[in-house]
Amino acid sequence: MSIRCTYLYHPYYRRRSRVKVVLEYILVAVLVAIFNPYTLLYAPLIIHYIQRKYLAPKEWGMEEVAKFVDLLNEERRKLGYQSLEVDYSLRSFVEVRWWHVRDYYVETGELEHHMFRRDVVKYGLLYRGVAECCQIDSMYPTPEEALECFKKSKPHWKILTDPEMKYIYVICRRAGDTYLIVVIVTRK
Repeated sequence: MSIRCTYLYHPYYRRRSRVKVVLEYILVAVLVAIFNPYTLLYAPLIIHYIQRKYLAPKEWGMEEVAKFVDLLNEERRKLGYQSLEVDYSLRSFVEVRWWHVRDYYVETGELEHHMFRRDVVKYGLLYRGVAECCQIDSMYPTPEEALECFKKSKPHWKILTDPEMKYIYVICRRAGDTYLIVVIVTRK
């Protein structure tokens, strides 16, 4: 249904309200069902897609964040590394990073670590050894799916499993019709 870890930016759907887009999907499904009754077998898939794409929560709650960190720590323990601790003092920094990555993505359609160094210096985190991992997903990502996508990216996985990293903070939030995950890990 969707290509995990990637999202093709399409301005048409970005401007549409969620209700209109959901109604468009339902209309298409009804029209297809009228012309081919066998497509009714796909109704549960279509409903599941609409729920994950348009009716999902706007952001991860603390349960999802804890699940993501637990899954990551489990992988780190398999490699013989120490577990990461959630550092709530990083929250304001991660919030700013989320907005900067989001704004750059909306302007250019590309995911890039825009202004990362400037923000690290501004927040006085240069001495902590900060690294950032970002991911865009077109559907609501579960913590398991998000971790799988990071595993598939060698540079991201290298950062997340770096034995020197000790602290982490994660935000996953809807940005228009996509979900943007920002993960910050630090050495100190």
